[in-house]
Amino acid sequence: MLRTPQINVVTFSAIEAVQKHLRHPGGHADDVTTPSEVKCVILGQTEAGKTSLLNCMMKGQGHVEIETNRTIGVDVIPYHDTKNNVKYEMYDFGGHQIYHYTHRFFLTRQALHILNVDLPGYKSEEFQERVRTWLTSVTSHVFNPAILVVGTKVDLFPPDKAEEMIAAACSSIQRGIHVAESKIQAKLNEEIQLCQKAVDAADGKSDMTGPFYGLTRDDILAKKESLEKLLDGRPKGVLNVQVIPVSSKTFQGIEALCDKMAEMVKDERLFPAARQELSASWTELSENIKTSGRPYLHVRDCQDVGAAAGMKESDVLNALSHLHVTGQILFYNNIRGMEDLVFPDPTIILTLFKQIFRHDLPAYLDSIAESLSEHTRAHFAEDRESFLKTGRASDSFMKNLLGDNIATFNSLLPLMKHFGLCYSGSVIFPTELPAAQPDEVARCWPEVVPSGGEEISVTIEYSQEPPLGLPETMISRILSMEQTTRRLLTKDTVVVHVGENAEDVMYRHFPTREEIRIRGEPEKAWRQAQTVAKVMEALTVLEVEKQQSRSL
Repeated sequence: MLRTPQINVVTFSAIEAVQKHLRHPGGHADDVTTPSEVKCVILGQTEAGKTSLLNCMMKGQGHVEIETNRTIGVDVIPYHDTKNNVKYEMYDFGGHQIYHYTHRFFLTRQALHILNVDLPGYKSEEFQERVRTWLTSVTSHVFNPAILVVGTKVDLFPPDKAEEMIAAACSSIQRGIHVAESKIQAKLNEEIQLCQKAVDAADGKSDMTGPFYGLTRDDILAKKESLEKLLDGRPKGVLNVQVIPVSSKTFQGIEALCDKMAEMVKDERLFPAARQELSASWTELSENIKTSGRPYLHVRDCQDVGAAAGMKESDVLNALSHLHVTGQILFYNNIRGMEDLVFPDPTIILTLFKQIFRHDLPAYLDSIAESLSEHTRAHFAEDRESFLKTGRASDSFMKNLLGDNIATFNSLLPLMKHFGLCYSGSVIFPTELPAAQPDEVARCWPEVVPSGGEEISVTIEYSQEPPLGLPETMISRILSMEQTTRRLLTKDTVVVHVGENAEDVMYRHFPTREEIRIRGEPEKAWRQAQTVAKVMEALTVLEVEKQQSRSL
């Protein structure tokens, strides 16, 4: 069955809770006095012109970033479009694959997403890596996202054929997006209908077969509801998307792009809170949090600040959630181990990530080594070699790498484990792990099932490549299961021994599927398979957040 990762979903009560503390501008206010404010995420392959586009917009004139100034991770830059009176928090996402792992931290609802595509370099056979991968990344984590597609570098087309070639490239991208999205929606509708037929069969007391084997009527209804919410959460505008061609070098199309961005931001169906002002108490809370000077605060600290402004505890939590989804702070209160932490300045985490996840990591580690004493440098060299070969990072290695940011890193460990950016036990970074070798897998998982045991296989197949980071998150969840002993851990495979009942579990990631095998006594293996299936289900089908203040 078609599944995609968790999506944060709007709830009416969450919106109402926030809107009580937001004020629409009065009748005398106009666009000059009341700017719209929104978070904007700029996505796209490396060298697609993202940073050049942002700098061109900010300077109000043509600008091309030199190639060596590649974005490391994510940069956050405020930008005020004075002509349209829109204030943006611009999140410039680095395009190199290593940075994709961290993007999920910063994808929230109530953001405008701009996908950059190098128009002269575009070929229809490269649609997957240049366009679809990025759309999947956004739609897998954001409910009904607002998306703009921009074709960059149009100045590189031959002048005498530019108009024709630009139109052809834009049309090809638009057609590819329409076909891909239509297939996804058709597949979701098909799966919903299959669920309904299975429910009808259950009502008729028929046994469940095929993909519904072992599921109860309530299980199938829950699956059907999740699929319906996935369908409802698909981006509404991409079926009729229009690619906007621009040149950062000549400023061609930039004003039209800014006008289109402003038009979307001021559409209350897409951004209902963009032109609403925070109440006085929320504004005071926001300012005091941001000026605290601390890398992170505890919720109790924020409650005390809110109480001084006359706010109830529930109001403070709603305010923190609002500030999170609008990109002003980071507050992951729906993730175990992070419920009590508030990060007033997102750039603090960005700075930390830039010290760990880099396209030039070996050279960067060499530069760190040069700043260390001779004795420390020798030990760091050993740690460096181990880290680059196995992904394992010792405490001393992390302290030398991060310096004063080590405390912030330790506070973020639950969040990083949740997203699969590092694993339990010793700190292990999956980005540096090697792939599994056949002999390793055979040694930990012999072909022959032990006598008296049974093997059960659970498989999820994809009609397209899954979002980057899903396998790492899956492995992290399996390693976090109770009473787990790790036997093999690589970039795409994990084998563990689970619990007192002596079941063995193997998870493997393949380009178009996830596969889990469970071995043990028949009844115990089946129970363990159901437990593992729930882990997979929690990751690969939509979950509505129980805490309604979490998403807006």
